[in-house]
Amino acid sequence: MKVDINTKMITLIGTPLSQSFAARMQNTGYEAAGLNMLYFYTEADKEHLGDIVNGIRYMNFAGFAVTKPNKVRVLRYLDELDPLCQKMGASNTVVKTPEGKLVGYNTDGVGFYTSLTQEGGVQVDQSVFFCFGGGGAGRAMCSILAYHGARKIYITDLFEPCAKSLVDDINNNFAPVAEFVHHGDFSKLAACNVVLNASGIGMGQHIGIGMAVKPVVVGNVYPAQDELAPLGKGMHVHPQPRAQIANVHFCSPLSMLGVQKHGAHGAGQKHVVLGYRELDVVALALHHEHPAAQALDER
Repeated sequence: MKVDINTKMITLIGTPLSQSFAARMQNTGYEAAGLNMLYFYTEADKEHLGDIVNGIRYMNFAGFAVTKPNKVRVLRYLDELDPLCQKMGASNTVVKTPEGKLVGYNTDGVGFYTSLTQEGGVQVDQSVFFCFGGGGAGRAMCSILAYHGARKIYITDLFEPCAKSLVDDINNNFAPVAEFVHHGDFSKLAACNVVLNASGIGMGQHIGIGMAVKPVVVGNVYPAQDELAPLGKGMHVHPQPRAQIANVHFCSPLSMLGVQKHGAHGAGQKHVVLGYRELDVVALALHHEHPAAQALDER
């Protein structure tokens, strides 16, 4: 890959990032599309996020991607927010416009919903959801579910104020369908047919740790699918295998990883979406300046 004075840079900001395939996928896509762009990692948490974002303003960046644990905090450092991003209260994609403004978007929710409904066959308006995790990913997932008419969404988080805040935002900004659940209280699981893991389980220091839910143990399959514990009777698992990552990504730069395509399920069967993981996308930025970016949509 040739890097010169005109190369547009894109970075993924978050931690941990050692498990990420984003740079490999994005750079392969840019090269195939003939784009002079470079995607790389910036491992950082909330403490230095503002300094990094401010530095990006003065360098040759097309934008940047945001992941755990910065998706909520990053909003305070941006100039503008897409309406959906503002309602969700989290951003995973930031565009640097030709005028130098930083505009936040959230493509997590759209990608998750598309995978869940089209590949997973879940009928959102007929489903009750239980979500572990109320951070940036949980905000996007639960908000888009509420927007599309979910019957009920139970939300829990180890840091309970985070879950409470998300519940309030969903009920006020989308629909009154969210309910807070205390951490460790799994009594509502019996009423749910879809269980979501938007927590940090399966990443960094949490690899190898499962959420002890009886009769269900839910763990994040990204990056370590082999750490899955057996699920309870009647639960159907939808992991996204690593082998399909590139295929999903290059169908569209706005694609997100969601659930694996599967056959029909029996009546009353539960779904467990494990390890929802967004593809890190900054392709929106390219459409401001680079018509060649359209080629990514065609691959």
